[in-house]
Amino acid sequence: MAVEKLEFIERRLGVSGKLLIAPVFILLLFALVTFYSIREFQNLDARMDSVARDLAPETAVATGVLINLYTMRLRVFDYYASGNEDTLARFEQLETDFFRELSAAQETIRSADRARLVAEIEEATLKYANVFKNELVPAKQQVKNIIANELDQYGPTASEALRRAMDGVTNREPDSRLRIVLEQLIHDTLMMRMASQRFFADGDESSETALGYAMEDISDALEFLDMDSVPDYVRQYFDTAIEALTKYQASVDKLLVQQKAMIRTKEDKLDVVGPQITDMAKSLEEAVFASLETVADDAEAETEAALKLTLAAFVASVILGLVVALLMSRMMGNSVKRARSEILGYLENIGNNEGDVSTRLTKGRPDEIGDFISAVNAFLETLEDIISRIVTSSRRLSTESESLSGITNSTTANAEQQRDQVTQVSAAMQEMVSTSDEIASNTNDTDESARQAAELAGTGQETVSTAIKSVTRLAEQVEAGSKRIQRLEDESGEIGNVLGVIQAIAEQTNLLALNAAIEAARAGDAGRGFSVVADEVRGLAKRVQDSTVDIERIVSNLQSGAAGAVVDMSKAKQMASEASEEAGKSGAALSEIMAAVNRIVDMTTQVASATEQQRATAAEMTQNVEASSSAIDKLTDDIAHVNQSSNSLADMAEDLNGLVRRFKTSG
Repeated sequence: MAVEKLEFIERRLGVSGKLLIAPVFILLLFALVTFYSIREFQNLDARMDSVARDLAPETAVATGVLINLYTMRLRVFDYYASGNEDTLARFEQLETDFFRELSAAQETIRSADRARLVAEIEEATLKYANVFKNELVPAKQQVKNIIANELDQYGPTASEALRRAMDGVTNREPDSRLRIVLEQLIHDTLMMRMASQRFFADGDESSETALGYAMEDISDALEFLDMDSVPDYVRQYFDTAIEALTKYQASVDKLLVQQKAMIRTKEDKLDVVGPQITDMAKSLEEAVFASLETVADDAEAETEAALKLTLAAFVASVILGLVVALLMSRMMGNSVKRARSEILGYLENIGNNEGDVSTRLTKGRPDEIGDFISAVNAFLETLEDIISRIVTSSRRLSTESESLSGITNSTTANAEQQRDQVTQVSAAMQEMVSTSDEIASNTNDTDESARQAAELAGTGQETVSTAIKSVTRLAEQVEAGSKRIQRLEDESGEIGNVLGVIQAIAEQTNLLALNAAIEAARAGDAGRGFSVVADEVRGLAKRVQDSTVDIERIVSNLQSGAAGAVVDMSKAKQMASEASEEAGKSGAALSEIMAAVNRIVDMTTQVASATEQQRATAAEMTQNVEASSSAIDKLTDDIAHVNQSSNSLADMAEDLNGLVRRFKTSG
């Protein structure tokens, strides 16, 4: 029972299942290693998540607190130096944001020590801000008010009054001692104002010392001044300047008190609390970064241990997988080698002409290889049956091929006799086709000659028509030329009339010139110039008469030529008419010739068509005879091939019998 279960399991697994045992085993080991690695990385991820959730926000808070503290202290220093209200507003906004961030930090930070440090920073910062807003800011604002409402008014008033007094003294007493005193007062006032501005801007000891010296110089100058010696025209300026300088010095004394109070507040409180807060913020930042370093070291150690363990498990998995794969390959290799040896031995026997198809292979294990051996045995049984049938069929094939050879020999003789008869008929049809071709060729030549004659007649008719048209146009042109010459003759007659008028005018001019010459001769010297003109006019009249005679002769010749041309044109017109009539007759004759030629062309076309039909029929008959001859030739060749094939079949049957005898069967 157990053996049957094992065989069933082995058959179900098969070769592929056995081959998969080793990879599946290795995959299971890899899965275990992967599971362990994932668990370790999850632990590491949890630790990193703790860092991101706890320490990273604390780091941001610590850094933000430190940056905001530095910024707040910078705003305090800026306001202390400039007193700018925008700086104060930015400080108050920064203070609000800072305390809001501290409140959020107290909720974020989980360490008790760091939370206590944040509370101390909040308390110290609150104290720092209260000192700044309640002590430094009011003092700075009071200083600004005194400067704006007192110093910036008294100083310019004193300088302006002294300048006016200086102008008055310079205009009236430029060399007086009072002018020198005024110059010194103006200089000392300017130095005092500059020193006060420098001191209230910087607040250092050198500026304070310079301010004290300037105020002492003004006091000395006022004590040195004798008011009784001051002229009346500048006394009011002196009174105004002294009053303004006195008030200026009093305001400076008040400012010195406020400025020193501001300095004490800054040095004794702000400069003490500010560094303390900064140190506490640095301590908070260092504590957070120390926690980060500790977590990073722990994570690195755990990661290294997990990597070592994973590597060891991976190596062990590979070794175990290789061992299992080796065992499975050895177990399967034995059955494969045995089957391979039997199959090769059987094939070698067949190669040595000792093939015994009645033998069978040894049955293998219940797997794919065993199934393959069973299939080979079934193939051998089928092959044995096929070889037995081939032996029987080859014997029958040999007998039938001999009978087929005799039949093909008789058929070949009959086909040869039919081919000779068809050859004689084909020769007779070839002669008939040649005769038809000759008749068709002669008919085609006749048809071609008739067509050429028709074309020549048509060409002659076209030429005659063209000649008639040309002669007609010539007659029309001759008639037009005759009309133009007749018109020329008429116009030349008009020229003769005009010449007669010109001749009469010339004779009249000659008479007038002669009369003028006579009258000039009578006038003596007074008419001498007129006599010369009369001679010139008479000479011109003579030349006109001579030219008129020449023109009359030319016109007469022109009229004679025109009359002759009219006669010639009339003759040419008559000849052109006669030529046109003759050309018309020639055209009619050519038309009759062309009609006769066309009838000849039609007749030759009919003859050629009949001849072509006869030739086509003869050619078709010749093709049919040749096709019959070709069919007989092909039949003869086919019979020869059949005869050859029957002989080949007989040889193949004999060879097949020889091959089959190489196999041994159980029959």
